[in-house]
Amino acid sequence: MSPIRTRLRLGTAWRRWTILVAVAALAVGVGVVIDAHYAPDAAAKPINPYVQCPQWQEIHPGWPCWGNFPEIEEPTLPGAVPGAPIPTVPTPQPVTPSAPPSTTPASPPAAALTPPPPRPAPDPCKAIVPVPGYVPPALPGHAPNAPCSGSQSPHTPRELIEPYVHPACSIPGIRILSPEQVHDVVTDIVGPLEAELGSDDPYVRSVIDEVNSYNKTCSGGKDVIEDLVWNDTRDQWYNYYRERFLKRNKQAECDGKKRTKDCEGLVAVCYKQGEPVTPPLTAQRDEYITGVNSYIRQQGYPAIRIPVKGTPLERSARRAADQERRNNPAKYPTDPVRFPNGSVAGHVPDTAWSGPLPGKGQPYKWAALDSRLNSSIGGQAGAYPQGYRAIAFVPGTWGATGCEPADKPYPLAVPPLYGP
Repeated sequence: MSPIRTRLRLGTAWRRWTILVAVAALAVGVGVVIDAHYAPDAAAKPINPYVQCPQWQEIHPGWPCWGNFPEIEEPTLPGAVPGAPIPTVPTPQPVTPSAPPSTTPASPPAAALTPPPPRPAPDPCKAIVPVPGYVPPALPGHAPNAPCSGSQSPHTPRELIEPYVHPACSIPGIRILSPEQVHDVVTDIVGPLEAELGSDDPYVRSVIDEVNSYNKTCSGGKDVIEDLVWNDTRDQWYNYYRERFLKRNKQAECDGKKRTKDCEGLVAVCYKQGEPVTPPLTAQRDEYITGVNSYIRQQGYPAIRIPVKGTPLERSARRAADQERRNNPAKYPTDPVRFPNGSVAGHVPDTAWSGPLPGKGQPYKWAALDSRLNSSIGGQAGAYPQGYRAIAFVPGTWGATGCEPADKPYPLAVPPLYGP
């Protein structure tokens, strides 16, 4: 090959190499420029460490991905240790729809989807002072509330603690008596004896103990317990009041209000002294006693001894008795067995015991009595001072002090009425 051709080839090769070197240098320069655009400074920090720079550039064109912001505190992930590397957020990838599964996934258990049934809500009308017609709002899932009737009233502190102080008995409708009710039962039976003799007296103490015993065993309400204790202790009661009667002062001054032994107690009913006693007379006496005790219970107050002899009341009472016999002749027959001394219309109670109601001159009722028995009853009233309070009438016998309560206890059906 000639030297000229050889030089031409070498020149061509040199030019080609030079072009390649230039192109390579250009490529390197471009890469340096591109990398310089995206490469961070050594002290720079990513503006958003959770988004890659390409995605950041797409969202914010022209914004830098790194920078130096000393006044901005670098965000820290919740729970991350300070100084630890910040995790990167993976780039979201497009989701390619896939074919539905060939099998149907199992349904969750029915219990997991069914809420528990709501618990019964308390009565809201009892938690407030109800206003008639007010409808309390219902809780979610509960039935609507009915309007408050307004019949409930705020409970007093006494009412709130009552079930704990006096618990109900096992018998429906019966509740343990309060101390006040227990004391009422005791005084209804013994009357003024508790004040006169004290609660340590054997009889008074026995009544107190029996009332408490029946009360603790839920034997009944107040009236039932009173009847039970009375039936158990009435003979003792009679003996105490008989002794009290015998010790009274017949000359005491009474005003219808004093409750001492001299001015309050029993009244004895005797036959005519020296007269023979027959069963018909005994029946008439007992009928009179029962009638007078009923009169006392009905008027709600003891029978009071009032003056009669020589007063207009005595004359009006005689006229009323004569009128009663004329209007009812069959009730007052001539019967020597029943009425050995003749029959009369007797007042029950006797006019002398028709107090204390003002103007009460008419008897509780009329009774057919033997005339001498009737006069004996009226005459015996003189043994009691004016204003004496008769709590009960009982059969009597003649003794050292006059007509006295009989030795044998008289079975009063109920405790006497002592009154105010």
